[in-house]
Amino acid sequence: MSELIDNSSGPRKAMLKHLILQLHETCDHLLAPEAAGLLERVGAHPAVKTAPHNDGPGVFRTAEEALRASARQAERPPPPATKEG
Repeated sequence: MSELIDNSSGPRKAMLKHLILQLHETCDHLLAPEAAGLLERVGAHPAVKTAPHNDGPGVFRTAEEALRASARQAERPPPPATKEG
């Protein structure tokens, strides 16, 4: 949403900011009576299970490394076809 505002100028930018402010105010008004219940439900939700930490030799250190490896795989020729018997 902020990208939309950043790429706008003049009256359009002012109107977008105004509309977003109105949207936030409307949401606040509609959800205020339910806020306590919503927060209680969020707090009661079980924790998300995560994978154990893996720092082995095959782990990419950065997203850039992972993308480079993916590009190399995409450039690789397909394996030869096998004869079905």
